[in-house]
Amino acid sequence: MRVFPNDLPKDQDRNQTIEAIIKGLLELGDAAKGSKVSVLMESHGEVVSMEMLEKIMKAAEHPNVGLVWDIFNMWSVTKESPKEVYGKLHKYIRHTHIKDAKLVNGKEEYVFLGQGETPLAEAFTALQKGGYKGYYSFEWEKLWHPELAEPELALPDYPKAIMKYW
Repeated sequence: MRVFPNDLPKDQDRNQTIEAIIKGLLELGDAAKGSKVSVLMESHGEVVSMEMLEKIMKAAEHPNVGLVWDIFNMWSVTKESPKEVYGKLHKYIRHTHIKDAKLVNGKEEYVFLGQGETPLAEAFTALQKGGYKGYYSFEWEKLWHPELAEPELALPDYPKAIMKYW
């Protein structure tokens, strides 16, 4: 089950919000105990820095709790090296979200895989060398970004584009 934070409430202390996220993850992890369900928090919104994610994941360490690493979501905000991110967070990463974009006039423009600025090669190398065995999930967020090309074009391109990294 994927859960994701977005913006941290402005009317609540940041540490209080982080503690609430940790508590929620542990509660969900306990509820999933004994099942094949994993609760995976996605790096999303304002909860994307390596430091914050490490703090949350360490405190919410549970067999049924992990992390969805959205490489672009993190990198587009923090510019943290995917190699360093993987080095710190690898034990929590159970799923990855793959998408690409470039900055055009100060705004993110999503593009087909490999045509943007996301350091995907560095991320994939870190994942491969680190022994990652989880899923790679391609995201084409047409519902939220209607300006994107049709999925009928993007989805068939993905398998060819990702193979360039292997």
